[in-house]
Amino acid sequence: MPETHQSDDYITLGGLKDMFYSFFGFVFKTIEFIITAIQKFILVFIFSCLIGLAAGYLYYVQSPRYFSTEMIVQSNNLTRKAYYEIIKNLNDLISSQSYSNFASQLKIDESLGRQVLHMEVIGMNNEMLANDTLTKTNVPFKIALKTGGNTKIDSLQNSLLNYLNNNPYVVLTKEVQKKIYLERLQFIDKEQRKLDSLKDNYNIALGTMKTTSSFYNNALNPADVFVHSSDLADQKEKIIKWLNSESEGVTLIDGFKTKANPQSLSWTVPLLVGLGVGVLLGMMLTSLLQIKKEIS
Repeated sequence: MPETHQSDDYITLGGLKDMFYSFFGFVFKTIEFIITAIQKFILVFIFSCLIGLAAGYLYYVQSPRYFSTEMIVQSNNLTRKAYYEIIKNLNDLISSQSYSNFASQLKIDESLGRQVLHMEVIGMNNEMLANDTLTKTNVPFKIALKTGGNTKIDSLQNSLLNYLNNNPYVVLTKEVQKKIYLERLQFIDKEQRKLDSLKDNYNIALGTMKTTSSFYNNALNPADVFVHSSDLADQKEKIIKWLNSESEGVTLIDGFKTKANPQSLSWTVPLLVGLGVGVLLGMMLTSLLQIKKEIS
């Protein structure tokens, strides 16, 4: 009968079962060893847990208090994502502690700049805009702000709005659009004066007529005059609205609010983290003590 030769890397079902049992046997023995070590050195384990809790509480006590507020604005020229990146660049200066550069960008005192802890652009439903794909403009969004103090919040708001509205690209495009609208407004005013004069002359002529007639020659149709006049009035209204509320890069809808009391990190998070570190430390110390005991 011919012999069957198997390759060196061939694994049998029995071999897999042995590996499975060996692995979980090792895991269970390790857990059993740790539990035994904790039981024998329970005071060391409890002390380690208390140390972890104390460290977590100390972190909570020393964590900086901050004031949180939001400002609602509307973008008139750029997308929300563009403003997200602009504010992110400012926030990077804060994160790198470049307070002098940050204050210089906003044209504020460095002492006020050092109060700012974090700023970020978010959506109206508090959604993150890092991967925002919305290409529409004239969309409202929020600028979230965290500061270490609640003084001069109005100054910070005005400086931030001026910074956004004085962006070189925004200024260039808005100035070009403003020039076009102002020229259009002058043209509309001239046309409206001509139409007003034409309507006055028509009314005078109509009043001197002894008999009425529904016939108008091709030189003047009163209905067309009034329609054209109404259309010019609508255009003028839209231009004036743009000049008053949309001629800047962003329009303020609702500003920052000064809060009386600061906020802080929730105490549960640092305490739970501290307890977890204490448990791991206790397991490690008791295991080392048990190993030392068995060796000796």
